[in-house]
Amino acid sequence: MSQLPQLKSSPVNNKKSSTERFSTATRTVPANEDYIQLIKEMRSQFVGPMPPNTFLRTFMPKSEGNRLPKGYHALFADLKIEKGFEKNFIQAVRESGLCSGLLFVDTNDQVDGNFNRKPGICVYKSDHEWAKTNFPLMEFHIERKPDSYDPFHDPPQDMKRSLREKYPFEHNTVNGDHSREQISSYAASQFSVQSRAFTFSLLFVGKFVRFIRWDRAGAVVTSRIDWREKPWCLASFLWRFGHSSDNDRGYDTSVSIPTQDEILRTKAALRQRAIDVAVAQGGSEKDILTSIYSSDDTFRKFRVVDDGPDRQEHFFVASVPQWYTSSPTGRGTKGYEALDVATGKMVYLKDTWRYVALGFEKEGDTYRLLEEKKVQRIPHRVCSGDIEGQETRTHEFIKQKWCCRVVIQRHHHYRLVLGDLGRPLSQYTSTKELSQVMLDTIEAHQQAFNAGVLHQDISGGNILITDDGRGLLIDWDLSRRTELAVPAARLKSRTGTWQFMACARLLDPGNKTHEFWHDLESFFHVFLYYTILYQASRISIKDRLTILTQMEQYFDSSINRLDASDSGGKTKLNFFQPFATDFQESDLSKFLHETTLGTIFDLRDLFVPLYAVRRAMTNFRNMDAFLPSLQEARDRLKCSKPLTDILKSRLQGQGWTDDRSDGLFGKPPVQKKIKRPAKRKGKDTDLDNKPDQKKKKSRVSQDASEIVVSSLVLDIFNP
Repeated sequence: MSQLPQLKSSPVNNKKSSTERFSTATRTVPANEDYIQLIKEMRSQFVGPMPPNTFLRTFMPKSEGNRLPKGYHALFADLKIEKGFEKNFIQAVRESGLCSGLLFVDTNDQVDGNFNRKPGICVYKSDHEWAKTNFPLMEFHIERKPDSYDPFHDPPQDMKRSLREKYPFEHNTVNGDHSREQISSYAASQFSVQSRAFTFSLLFVGKFVRFIRWDRAGAVVTSRIDWREKPWCLASFLWRFGHSSDNDRGYDTSVSIPTQDEILRTKAALRQRAIDVAVAQGGSEKDILTSIYSSDDTFRKFRVVDDGPDRQEHFFVASVPQWYTSSPTGRGTKGYEALDVATGKMVYLKDTWRYVALGFEKEGDTYRLLEEKKVQRIPHRVCSGDIEGQETRTHEFIKQKWCCRVVIQRHHHYRLVLGDLGRPLSQYTSTKELSQVMLDTIEAHQQAFNAGVLHQDISGGNILITDDGRGLLIDWDLSRRTELAVPAARLKSRTGTWQFMACARLLDPGNKTHEFWHDLESFFHVFLYYTILYQASRISIKDRLTILTQMEQYFDSSINRLDASDSGGKTKLNFFQPFATDFQESDLSKFLHETTLGTIFDLRDLFVPLYAVRRAMTNFRNMDAFLPSLQEARDRLKCSKPLTDILKSRLQGQGWTDDRSDGLFGKPPVQKKIKRPAKRKGKDTDLDNKPDQKKKKSRVSQDASEIVVSSLVLDIFNP
């Protein structure tokens, strides 16, 4: 077994994929801001410039006996590129016979409404008669840009290796950044709706073309090819792709189409699951959606070979994921409620690309350990294992002499199946139930720590509510074994979900070891987030907007630093001062009852001594009398007992009310707007072609209709 690599950098920044699910933003993010975010998170993840022949030989091996058809030289040489490139190129490819089994479609003006994206040319299998952009069906995309929009910058061929390691292959200009984000967004869209290990694309820039291969570690990009002087190179790409198998095109062959009987069984199980959730919330069958699954063609059968000694094979059927990430790189996690074909039981299937680095354990192995140690309030592991042959390859080339400066993480495709289901934390029926769930999961966290495992990613998405109103703590893939020696980079890697990360970790990224009390603070941020966001329905529009603004500053604010990392947490720091100005009791008491309010501030007081700016309090007499020393505060939070004592005391007390009746069945009274790019309404607003378009001014309307009331029901298929 090869030695595992060390972590190159922190696996978590303020990434789009990990933040938008819990964003509290009260405005719709324009497309150009969405572009900026993707440019930032894709920085240094393009490996190149790989020689074109090496690319073809490595990723697109030719089949024996398959020879290029004749006549393509003249077709490519005569192709006009100044105007109507897409139509001219499609005609040339069709007449050449290079890709007889594929359909090339000019989609330059045909946007996919689900993503607001439109590559210049989309390529489909010939049995799909599709006239516009359709990311679920797309084989690969082709984009064309003027020469000045090239997102990459090839170094001189004679540049020494030592200089190449410092050379920025990415062309960091306004036009280059825009093109790079654009093609990255196409890959991200394709990955999000297809079962894929990798995908390809072509990028034409002026009279040149680049070949690109994308996977969850990054992208391998070739040097520029003058495709009219060397038409055989482009022809070879098209010919080899057209004659390749689904596996060689990047499809995940461990996913297949279920039988009609399996689809019907899964539909029935999904419906019964929705009824069970509704009843658990005090409702009935009439409260669920008419259809709680998507159309038949979205159902897929997933194969999982357990990595236990018996290597048992399991199959599960699911429709669209409950949630998925929208970044082209990283873990790319998708979560499904699925039917176990063998047992007929509903399970939770997690499809992810796990980190392959020192200090990162397989999540299934962590569940095994926790079960052996009899840790309570965690789901039962059904099976788990790597998907054979599906590991990222981008990292393989970072030591090649042609490679420029990059930061690449290695990933392996992995599935985990859990036997216990729960509803999202957003569907709590009362703040008393929410408090009980928090107590359960904090106790589970402590038991796991006693067993030698620190979670390191406490968030609203990693806590579930069972049908009997208790808590489950899930998602242990970023956890750390406390007794194992791991590299300093792993200890200081900033894992977690941005909105819920400890203030200390946000303020000083990459320089502090993740400690036990950081997770305890994250539990507090989760409790604060869900009590405020889902309870602020009883106050005026003006007060509600004030609260939402404070929430955005508290949970979402970030600053991009010169070293490309993100920092934040200043509003959290202010809240942990003895005389905080945000989230004052007088404001929160307008919509939170006394017991919930007391719980919030009792928990907050545990962290105030850790962050209090004591020099600013020298003018206040007897301040130390009620504020413990920093060391006392740290010692107190070496275990979770202070938090659990507060929650137990409050839960045993009186004064709890049914304060979530208007928010039952996944209909929170206050909800964020979904962060999507602004829809295009014509050429004047086409941000695919105008990277420097001015940002739209955000506004917050005083009209009550602008307060978004969520229409989500059961949160089954929406993050």
